[in-house]
Amino acid sequence: MKCIACRTLAGAEGRVRPAGIVDGMRLCFAISSFGQGGAQKQCVALMNALALEPDIEVQLIYFQEGENFAALRQDRIRAVRLSGGSVYDPRNIFRMAKRLRELRPDVICSWLHGSDVLAALSTSLLGATGRHVPWVMTERDSHYTSNWRYGLRRRLALRARRILCNSEAGRRYWLANGIGAAALHVVPNINLAAGLTANSAGTSQREVVFAGRLEPQKNVRQLAQAFVISAQGSPARFRILGDGSEREAVSAIVGQAGGVGCVELEGHQPDILPVYQRDPVYVTLSRHEGTPNAVIENISLGNLIVASRIDEHVALLGPEYPFYVTPDAAPSDVAREIGKALAVEDRSCLAYAQAKVAALTAPAVAACYKRHFMEVAE
Repeated sequence: MKCIACRTLAGAEGRVRPAGIVDGMRLCFAISSFGQGGAQKQCVALMNALALEPDIEVQLIYFQEGENFAALRQDRIRAVRLSGGSVYDPRNIFRMAKRLRELRPDVICSWLHGSDVLAALSTSLLGATGRHVPWVMTERDSHYTSNWRYGLRRRLALRARRILCNSEAGRRYWLANGIGAAALHVVPNINLAAGLTANSAGTSQREVVFAGRLEPQKNVRQLAQAFVISAQGSPARFRILGDGSEREAVSAIVGQAGGVGCVELEGHQPDILPVYQRDPVYVTLSRHEGTPNAVIENISLGNLIVASRIDEHVALLGPEYPFYVTPDAAPSDVAREIGKALAVEDRSCLAYAQAKVAALTAPAVAACYKRHFMEVAE
């Protein structure tokens, strides 16, 4: 049975403890690092929320700290750092198995690809010695390139007791890769902007913003071209914030198209919410996503969004949202939609989306995860 938190993300049914859990649950998370990325922020927010539960001991196995590690409630979480080079170093299987024997978790939840592989293999190693630790995997995306690491992950996923996806597209990905429907569940992301308000008062200049990883998935070359076209003669400030493998290509597009001085190419900003509070038009042309944090946060703050019409965006913004572009739209078409969004004052088109993300509070989402973890532990 689905918990109320899964269906409405409101209510307390997700907090009911199964009869088989008497003295609480030891829940271990595994992640390679807390570096840049929305997935890492989500992991921190979820662990912090679960650590407040009186009947859960939250444990953590990780390799690198990174910029988001400081936000972790280390006073309430038992954290163990593994030494070693690459996450895919075979010796890490034995290192993680050793730590799991010491921590004795009732469930292990892996977060992101490298830790998924390690959790699968280390729990299998423990199972061979008679110590069984149920493994829950999470899915933060919906599409992967041909790569041996992803292929290994797909094969090992058959051993997971449950796969918790942050989007329906992610669930469909695993259905297409041979995972039974009973093991697949969708749990949305936490709204990290919940409780914040837009601070547009006193803002003399509108902004058009993209913030995220500069990677092919995000379609940032097309976005850069659209920004250069839009910026010509516009009083708005155009900003691209982020780092990644496409940074040089984006910089070249801005330079060659005469956008230098019109389009600001800035690096990654760890604290992005103050940028969103300035009432920008947010632009995302992603080809695929899990559940995009930036879209949730801008919806929550009442910002208009120009978005590629992919299932993951439509799930949040609704089918009737007016500022969609096709994923392969010409930059001039994207620029035209940006211009329309800049001219609109009425935000009623966000009503559907705002009602949806209002329920994605940390306690509600954590309650849904908790229900799944306890069912697996039982």
